[in-house]
Amino acid sequence: MHANYFHGFDLAPITDDLELNRYGFEIVVPEIQHACLYRDGRALVIHRDVEKTCESIARFSTRDAATYRELFQRYGIDKRKFFAAQAFNPPVGPEATKQRLEENGLSELAEFARDTPYNVIDRHFESEAMRVFYKKLLHIVHANNFSGTGGWFPLLVSNAPAAALPIGGAVNFPKALAAVVKDNSGMVKTGAHVNRVIVENGVAQGVELADGSTITADFVVSGVDFPQTVALAGFGNFEDDVAASARNWRWT
Repeated sequence: MHANYFHGFDLAPITDDLELNRYGFEIVVPEIQHACLYRDGRALVIHRDVEKTCESIARFSTRDAATYRELFQRYGIDKRKFFAAQAFNPPVGPEATKQRLEENGLSELAEFARDTPYNVIDRHFESEAMRVFYKKLLHIVHANNFSGTGGWFPLLVSNAPAAALPIGGAVNFPKALAAVVKDNSGMVKTGAHVNRVIVENGVAQGVELADGSTITADFVVSGVDFPQTVALAGFGNFEDDVAASARNWRWT
């Protein structure tokens, strides 16, 4: 598990739905969330408490402090459950997404989405400290500054003061998930390298392991990244454009 804290996980339904606390996974959300230290002795500190955060931001810009308070009220309080609902439900198409945003009073997100995250951040904040903080946070969550991804901005605002720490370390999350599987008559196999995904008539039927053994199932799901999934299943089992995209995948 590549993580030391989980953004916005306090609203993740998986913890309650699977009762992960029964299997050793619990989180805490610290009162002090982030701190950026500067050579002049000042520090930008993001707290759970919005007023304490605004006091910290005001060391760099009173305007940015007021902007943060307004944005956090909108995205981090008023609309946060809406964002969580979108994150933990199957995605819908562009038109349906646009309609949902309009129905929930978030039509400005369509404008953000057409831009780059950096541009949206720079439009909202004037101090270098705030701009750098959100740009750093963008890359911490493995997003990038691509045109058409400016919709990340409200999510960064919403979840910046909601980083959850897993008690005992992030490894307890996959351990708890494995325990849930075993407790429900499932099997967890570790140390077993997958050579390929077995595909018949365009449908994944199972996997072949490095020792030559196979595991078949009625439904096969890949948890690895897109290029690996396509390679394991065989490039010939995908449309040419999908196969080409997997072959030429550019990691950022």
